[in-house]
Amino acid sequence: MHTQTHSLRICIAFLCIFFVSLTGCKKEAETDDWQETKDVAIMAYKSEPDPVTKKEYLNIIYENIGNDTYSKIKYRVITRTGTKMDTIENTIIPTTVLGPKLNNRRLVPRHIGEEEAKFDEVRVAKVWVVKEVQK
Repeated sequence: MHTQTHSLRICIAFLCIFFVSLTGCKKEAETDDWQETKDVAIMAYKSEPDPVTKKEYLNIIYENIGNDTYSKIKYRVITRTGTKMDTIENTIIPTTVLGPKLNNRRLVPRHIGEEEAKFDEVRVAKVWVVKEVQK
């Protein structure tokens, strides 16, 4: 009987911590001030076929061409396969703040298990950024 009470307290504590962390994450994301920009150049293209697997993947290169500093980037990519169009929206959180520098191109790393790029055409539609607050 004592073990059940102890287990119940642990479950309740775990659920409380889970919900507090979940709401904490939402509040942080809601406070981001996303602004549409043309000061970040994003290039999307299909990679060359992998020599081993012969698969092609979507590559994204981004570069700050403006004068501001950014902590987050969100972009919309449109792909075409035959007559079908798809829209993908992704967020980039650079490992270091993206400062205003020329020739500072960065490739978004490919994650394990990424889908093969089976589309015919790709282009970037819109770009939004969160400006880094100067302290």
